[in-house]
Amino acid sequence: MRLSSLSIRRFCAVLQAQVAENQIGSAGSLDELLGARDADAQDDYTSVPVASSDDLALNDLEQFLLSRDTMTVIVLDEIDHLLTSQVKKMLLYRLYELPHVKNSRVIVAGIANTLDLPQRLLPNLSKKNMTPETINFKSYTAEQIVAIVRERLGDDVDRVFDSKALELMAKKVAETCLGDCRKALNICSQATAEALLLSTTNNKPISIAIMNKMANKFLGGTENSLAAAAAVSQQRNNSSSSSSASMAKPLTGMALVVNSLPLQQQVALLAVQHVFFAKSVKDVLLPAAFDKYKALCKQIKTQNQDIAGFASLCATLESNGLVRITGGTSDAKKRKLSSLVSVADSARALGDHIMLKQVLPPSSQ
Repeated sequence: MRLSSLSIRRFCAVLQAQVAENQIGSAGSLDELLGARDADAQDDYTSVPVASSDDLALNDLEQFLLSRDTMTVIVLDEIDHLLTSQVKKMLLYRLYELPHVKNSRVIVAGIANTLDLPQRLLPNLSKKNMTPETINFKSYTAEQIVAIVRERLGDDVDRVFDSKALELMAKKVAETCLGDCRKALNICSQATAEALLLSTTNNKPISIAIMNKMANKFLGGTENSLAAAAAVSQQRNNSSSSSSASMAKPLTGMALVVNSLPLQQQVALLAVQHVFFAKSVKDVLLPAAFDKYKALCKQIKTQNQDIAGFASLCATLESNGLVRITGGTSDAKKRKLSSLVSVADSARALGDHIMLKQVLPPSSQ
């Protein structure tokens, strides 16, 4: 989950709504919250003490925050990386407890790449009825990526970039890497440097060819990758605009949800289905589905995520009710996946997809 100017505005809107509805704050003292321990608890919350110097520093921070008369918002980015040691886990536990102290005026917002991180890696929060509210920031769409780039460049954007090149790059970023705006901005920067190095622009906007070259360099893919991304987008537009004029039955239920997913999530779902239905088992291990995912990405000539990225894709699919994830609280490689979508629904959703129709699970499974 990434936080940009658009996400911050949405996050602040949520906070303002909660303040207006008087939803923030709960009873309980700091000593009660931090001192309460389950006698039989064996997890990292109780078993590893914080070093004395760190403990003193954290105590000072808690006292400072709880003594303030004004609201304090603590935003922790990339909290996945704060879970690399037991001491850092303890820090997160104590920070997430602060909003629950009586008369507390502290809000803690954690930004992570997986939706279920608190439940999986900070289980004692739920035991104390302190599970944080989860806000799912959806991946940026191509239109939003273009809007962000235009906002950054202002009035110069049409002078610098061919509008078609910008749109096609945004579509590929949205389809292949979960709408990561940092990659989009990096591609634009490198395309500008490449154009200056080649001195081929002659004061003309940066072309599709240069943008395509940089997109391939940073995202992977073939020489026609931007064209393929455009074709997928155009196919979706055509399907949407022609649905009312067509006598074909419109998509509903699971098929409609699958059809609307970004490309990477669709490939991840198909990978899970390939392994899940082929083995006819209750569930499959995440690494097995990941291997199939890489093979499918190679087959359709698109860049694959690493295993952490694939785990994040699966977590998003779970939030949409398309897969079930069990086990693997602290180790993604031990998680088990099962598909909640039938092969028939996937075939209905993606049977005409220009890239995915060739990698659908066999209908006989």
